[in-house]
Amino acid sequence: MKNILKNTLIKLLKQQQLSFDTQKIIIEAPKIVEHGDYSTPLCFQLAKQQSQNPKELAETLAKQCISQEFDVSAINGFINFKIKNNSLWDYFQQLDTQAIQIQKGKRYLLEYVSANPTGPLHIGHARWASIGSCLANILRFCGASVDEEFYINDTGEQVNNFNATISAIKENKAIPENGYHGNYMKELAKESTNPLKSNIDNQKANLKRLRTHFKNWYSEQSLHKENKINPIIELLQTKNLTYEKDAALWFKSSEFGDEKDRVLIKKDGQFTYFAVDIAYHNEKAKRSYDTLINIWGADHHGYIARVRAALIALHGNSYKDKNKFTVILGQLVNLKRKGKPIRMSKRSGDMITLSEVMDEIGVDATRYFLAQNHANTHIDFDLELAKEKSNENPVYYIQYAYVRINSILKQISPSKTMDKKHLQLEKKERSLMLHASQFKDHITQAGEQLNPQILCHYLYTLAKKFHTFYESCPIIKASDTQKTQRLLIILKTKEVFDCCLTILGLSTPEKM
Repeated sequence: MKNILKNTLIKLLKQQQLSFDTQKIIIEAPKIVEHGDYSTPLCFQLAKQQSQNPKELAETLAKQCISQEFDVSAINGFINFKIKNNSLWDYFQQLDTQAIQIQKGKRYLLEYVSANPTGPLHIGHARWASIGSCLANILRFCGASVDEEFYINDTGEQVNNFNATISAIKENKAIPENGYHGNYMKELAKESTNPLKSNIDNQKANLKRLRTHFKNWYSEQSLHKENKINPIIELLQTKNLTYEKDAALWFKSSEFGDEKDRVLIKKDGQFTYFAVDIAYHNEKAKRSYDTLINIWGADHHGYIARVRAALIALHGNSYKDKNKFTVILGQLVNLKRKGKPIRMSKRSGDMITLSEVMDEIGVDATRYFLAQNHANTHIDFDLELAKEKSNENPVYYIQYAYVRINSILKQISPSKTMDKKHLQLEKKERSLMLHASQFKDHITQAGEQLNPQILCHYLYTLAKKFHTFYESCPIIKASDTQKTQRLLIILKTKEVFDCCLTILGLSTPEKM
């Protein structure tokens, strides 16, 4: 729909011989619903260039804008568009839910979760999993190729502490100061298999249950075994991008946008975590993706510049561009029950695991509650709310709308067509149709902004508009003409629900 409008505006600009960067054309919903379905501030953008008052310019252009699909008006400098009912009906009924090709040919590597394998996954890990999985589906719907990757942190101090804890438990000794506590460690110590592998297998099983689908499980250990780190450090040395100070080897990351230089090899001869991460990101870059996306916790904010610096040093200035390497930072999840916080501490063992959350509230609620907010916002996740069968629970509210549609369609089979000469749209019918017809605009926006929250909000609003339509526009008791019209509306709306629920990784229940 926005593309149709954009093309209308481009044609208008050409007709009026107005020079303007068409990539900067903005089309949005007007703040006042009565003003129209869409609006553009184009005249505010043109006014200075044309030395005209935006209000007068908008009125002039609105009169010159001839459209078969839209009624055009000008209000306070904005050009407003209201799609004609017949055009809306045609567009809505012809709407398909096939993937769009706006990002066809683009290749993404999306790395997310990457939890330490020293314990079970918790709700914070589940947030990155939900956001990452939804984002991968959105980008694929937009035509892109997406590989999902989990980086296994299976070396380092945390693994040493983990192994020391297992040994202490087996030998009936005190757990080391930096060790891990909790019943899960005691259970692991009883096993004859590798406890670290058991944890990784458990993480894989729970992420699969959460409906994430990682193509790659990249082991940090492999970087050491396959000697991927030393050659990178040697390459940086060859490029004169390192120096020695305080018996340590430093990388000149400040030359590439970082706030200060960073240590690669400590004075004890051990690699820093950063050195290992450089090697890992070098391996990513060698795979020739168009865009590398990482989802990290907010505590890694300071890490972005140094990783970008390493990529620029090794692979050139293209990595200055966020479209080449970008990081989504996610804030913490406060898990609550009836408004009271639930403590989480991996070391003390006092933790609610992801598996327990899914057991209690289900996969659908877990995914939606964790993806419905922007990644950079803190969220309070109340387990009791997620279980409620009420309109206060957004997952229930959305799926109940879907079930209502199915219930109606099971009772009555709609005709495939309707004579438009009988078309008379009531306000709630039109509102539902308009919103449903915009779903590809919202998916496109979610893909451009790497933000699944946009689609979550869209789907919730679609459910709200359907419930309002359902209460205001009877179907079973309607006249034959109205019944046919309304059945065709909900049949197409069901297709949009199916598409959005699938992209968000939510189930499509037949009954509740």
